[in-house]
Amino acid sequence: MNADGSGQRRLARGWPLAWSPDGTQIAYQRGSDASQLDYTTHDEDIWVVPSDGTGEARRLIAEPDSQMQPDWSPDGRWLAFGDDTSLSVVKVSDPSRVYHLNNLPGGPGRFMPRWSPNGKRIAFLDCCVGHITRVQFPNGLGTTRDAPLLKVYVASMSGPTTLSTSRYLGVTFAGDGSGISWSGDNHLLINRYS
Repeated sequence: MNADGSGQRRLARGWPLAWSPDGTQIAYQRGSDASQLDYTTHDEDIWVVPSDGTGEARRLIAEPDSQMQPDWSPDGRWLAFGDDTSLSVVKVSDPSRVYHLNNLPGGPGRFMPRWSPNGKRIAFLDCCVGHITRVQFPNGLGTTRDAPLLKVYVASMSGPTTLSTSRYLGVTFAGDGSGISWSGDNHLLINRYS
């Protein structure tokens, strides 16, 4: 839609949305059955659709398990995404080969990769299955719920598909629906519930 709310049109069904750097495409995740938004099947794929509404959505990645929360490289040539056990990268113009980033620290739940503005690092969250804590919801009502413990990591890249080093930033927090984003190449903003 336009910034004033006019000109609304549906492009596709899925979430979360990631604009390409040049604004011409949107990447997102959705189930292999486009008519369903059932995220309990663990069968999410990465899709791309033209942002101007003139073209059809196309499935970019269709591997076993889920591919989640895509993020564009600063040059718009690559997408990073979580895939239940690791992080992966794929070239948008040639998605026939997925590059899995091996030897990452953390547990089985790596997700929400975010490229640094210079493309030399990828920040990501790790959620250790079974590690939860009781947190107070930020709704002011004093209600509580179980939430996973999330850890923040940064991987340094020697190329778009090659991991050189990675490290835990010493930040652990409870929450879900949390996010991370870069401010310049040296600062991270962490959005969390607790």
